[in-house]
Amino acid sequence: MKKSASNTFVNRLADSLSRSEVIEITLKNTVVHALISSRIERSMNQKQFAEFMGVSQAMVSKWESGDCNFTVDTIAKICEKLGMIANLELISEEDYSSIMQKNSMKWEKGITIAASDDTDNFYIAA
Repeated sequence: MKKSASNTFVNRLADSLSRSEVIEITLKNTVVHALISSRIERSMNQKQFAEFMGVSQAMVSKWESGDCNFTVDTIAKICEKLGMIANLELISEEDYSSIMQKNSMKWEKGITIAASDDTDNFYIAA
């Protein structure tokens, strides 16, 4: 199976990052995606969303650009305000390999992102 150009790029990028950096970026992007999606679903601009969230428009801009180191406390407050649940699952590499096999995906060196067809869960390995 031929790798796509974007998959090759992601693997090269992942090779230049530490494992913890890949995990950090992935987790941060999950929060950013949820925030942007929630704002768009509410048909709000950043200023309106900031008022709704009780923060400044500059903070919403930082959130959406990923220029924010989200704390667990901040994520909990965001979830409460947006009616969301945060679910962070820490699993062993062995369990991750089992998930990949179950979903007929191969875990290769670099970064692997697998999405389950029946849930909104993503599994990331670095």
